Amino acid sequence: MVYKIERPEFSGEMVLKFKGDKMRFDISSQRFSTIVDGKTGDVITLMHPQKNYVKLSAETVKALQERSKQDGATPNPAAARPKLVATGKTEKISGFDTEEYTAEVKGTTFHYWFAKDFPNWAALQPLMLKMQDSLSQGTGASAADFPGLPVREVTESAGQKSTMTLVSVKEEALDDAVFEVPADYKEMVLP
Repeated sequence: MVYKIERPEFSGEMVLKFKGDKMRFDISSQRFSTIVDGKTGDVITLMHPQKNYVKLSAETVKALQERSKQDGATPNPAAARPKLVATGKTEKISGFDTEEYTAEVKGTTFHYWFAKDFPNWAALQPLMLKMQDSLSQGTGASAADFPGLPVREVTESAGQKSTMTLVSVKEEALDDAVFEVPADYKEMVLP
C-alpha cells in the first residue's frame, strides 16, 4: 500500500507492507523504515543513511507510551479514543467509493474516508490494529472500529493539517528479508 503524506514538516510517500504478523512502513522523505512484529510487539526502526537500527521490545514501547501519558504529552488511549461518527458524505478517492467519518478528541479533529468494500479488509484490519497498538499513543479512532480501509485521513490540530491519502494497493509475494534488519546495519543502544 502506498500513501501520500502531506504535513507541515514534510511531504512524501509512505509504503506499507504486510506479511503474516509483520508490518513494515517506509517513509521516503524521512529515509527510515519501521518494522512491527505483531506477534511479539517489538518495533525496529532502520535509519538508512547511517546504516543503524534501534530495536524496542514491546515492554519498552509500552513503558514509553505510559511515560508520555504521565508527562501529559498524550492522552490515555482507553479513555480518549474518539468514536467515529458518519457524516453521510461520500467521495471517490483513488478509484475507491468512500464514506466520510469524523472523530474528535481534545481539540483534534480526525476525518476518515473509508472504502467499506475494500478486498481483503477483514484480513488487513487486525494487522492495522496491531500496528496501531505498537505505535500509536492513543490518538485517533481505533482501527478496531474502522468500517473499511482508510483511503484518506485528515488530522486538524492547533491550526495544523496533516493528510494521508492512499495512492495504490497491490498484492504480491514478499521475501521474509523485507522484515529483517540488513546484515550491515549496526544496533544503536538507547540509554
